[in-house]
Amino acid sequence: MEVRKKLVAACRAAGMEKEALKEVNDALAVERDFELLLPGAQLLLNAGRPDDAVVMLEELFAVIPDNIEALMTMAKAKRAQDKSEEAIELYKEIGIIDPKYAPALYERAEVHIGESKAKWAETFYQRALAADPTYALAEVGLAKLALLYNDRILCEEHLQKAAALAPKDPEVKKAIDAVRNPKPAAVKKPQTDEGEKKAATAEKPMDPKKERKKRR
Repeated sequence: MEVRKKLVAACRAAGMEKEALKEVNDALAVERDFELLLPGAQLLLNAGRPDDAVVMLEELFAVIPDNIEALMTMAKAKRAQDKSEEAIELYKEIGIIDPKYAPALYERAEVHIGESKAKWAETFYQRALAADPTYALAEVGLAKLALLYNDRILCEEHLQKAAALAPKDPEVKKAIDAVRNPKPAAVKKPQTDEGEKKAATAEKPMDPKKERKKRR
């Protein structure tokens, strides 16, 4: 089994995801090794099979319920299923485990911007940067918001900050290029509801100790 795990990792590193998924499925057919469930779910998600990814992750959560990487993968799967509210609940769950986990704060902002909830998105992009000032994708997110408000100067300022924070990161470069060369109607115009603004800023960062007491 250890040899097969190394083979799965090697295939993924080489970009051979189809082959990696086959190795995962073959291995799990022999033994339900929980260490293969997360990579298996990630491969299924990348293959456009979010429903199957969710099933595999649920099996993993029965063994390890508080794995942040697995929760992040589940949230992505829920977003792929157009279940944004369930994704947000998962990001909140991650906030209980680690309130300063910038990727979850950023991904939650991405859900909100996709729903045209600009103030919610701004709140969580800013919280991601507060948690990790080097998190370049959050700067790209703020650039997207600035562009939605037709503030091209502010947009470019955020993009330059992002580029300076992660000059060699291909994901950040791709995100910057997407903002500078946007697809038509990729994101809806932002809402300007005052109630939304108040609600977004009123939601306080989670206190893990208090939240865990509530769950007991």
